[in-house]
Amino acid sequence: MNYYDYINIIKGTPETQGLEYDKAVMWLHSEKLPLGVVSLNGCTDKIIKIPKTAVNSYGQEVDVIGIGCDAFQGNTNVTDVILPLVSEWLAAAHLKVVPPSKGYTFHGR
Repeated sequence: MNYYDYINIIKGTPETQGLEYDKAVMWLHSEKLPLGVVSLNGCTDKIIKIPKTAVNSYGQEVDVIGIGCDAFQGNTNVTDVILPLVSEWLAAAHLKVVPPSKGYTFHGR
């Protein structure tokens, strides 16, 4: 597979459904806080495409800006994680939870 074929696969991959989210930061107005992925919630997809936004427990659509340190724990299926193109993503420290030795790759879209 060449680079362009791979890019087309990445672009054609739908956002992963059923991910579990929690507040990414703590602040006064909880209903407006951005979310972070905290669990794959049983998802067995090989390619995880993190959405740019998700609906919080208040029914409001807010940005998804990070990945929790245990989000991929116990998962051996994931080969790729596609991140949304947003400037608000939390520090790269949140991405180190998936060791490069597992063969995962991260992609911005």
